[in-house]
Amino acid sequence: MNKNNAISELKDVIKGGIFYILSGSILVKAITMISSIVIARIVDKSEYAYYTYANNLYQYVELIAGLGLTSAILIICAANPKSGKTRGYIRQAWVIGCAVQTILALILCIGVTVIEVPFPQIRKYVYMMILMPAFSYILLLFQSYSRVCFENKFYSFLGIIQSSIVCIIGIFLTFYFS
Repeated sequence: MNKNNAISELKDVIKGGIFYILSGSILVKAITMISSIVIARIVDKSEYAYYTYANNLYQYVELIAGLGLTSAILIICAANPKSGKTRGYIRQAWVIGCAVQTILALILCIGVTVIEVPFPQIRKYVYMMILMPAFSYILLLFQSYSRVCFENKFYSFLGIIQSSIVCIIGIFLTFYFS
């Protein structure tokens, strides 16, 4: 590859919004770090351990992320983003994915209620976070759609909004329940 081709490709990447994605990712990580520091300051050590335990349980639920439908949206719709089928795929992914995430969150809530868990104190945090998987899935779906449409600025904005909302709600609920 010669120098002119490399410079041309770099300009294309910059025009494509790589800086939006990069700066958005950095801000998301910074907001997440701030959230964990603030929550750790609000509650004592044992309560923070229960909070992180419940949060980890929900991270397992979020691994399923609507049965991978957001990734499927990227793969299927990226080939032809202007297709009339794209909105139909998004609608189906919305319904199925939200249902899956909600059912899994409910199963988790029922599970920690019925099953003897090592730390019964985690229950209030599990109940407090019940909407987190569906909320995260919806934003992930919007992010996938914005990537399909090459709206990288909006993609980054959504990531920042999601982290900010989770941070604010997490801090508020932790402060309220502690």
